[in-house]
Amino acid sequence: MEYLDACDAGACLRAANLLSWGKNVVVPSETVYGLAGLARSDLGVAGIFKAKKRPSDNPLIVHVLGKNMAQELAHIEGLAERLMDHFWPGPLTILLPKKEGAALSSLVTAGLPQLALRAPSHPIFRELI
Repeated sequence: MEYLDACDAGACLRAANLLSWGKNVVVPSETVYGLAGLARSDLGVAGIFKAKKRPSDNPLIVHVLGKNMAQELAHIEGLAERLMDHFWPGPLTILLPKKEGAALSSLVTAGLPQLALRAPSHPIFRELI
């Protein structure tokens, strides 16, 4: 395990590199510290399930910077779009229909057609995304 000091200017770059290699990192959000992995990496996502002893049929939340990034992954309409506009970034997770061919590991959604999305407001988490 490697410890990265969030005050170190290179910490987010190092964490991003670790994620790109399929590793997991702990990141702060506005509500908790969470275990993160690259959502498009089977290795990174599997590492979260393993470390947390989380059942593989219990989907994960994918964190995005905002609505534009979310639109690449899910179908967004009506109420969901208004909720994003009003509450994001912030501690609101929205469940949406996943887009076919979205750049995600199939492990993230546990094979379900829906995707849980959230746009955190914590500056370190946002920089990492």
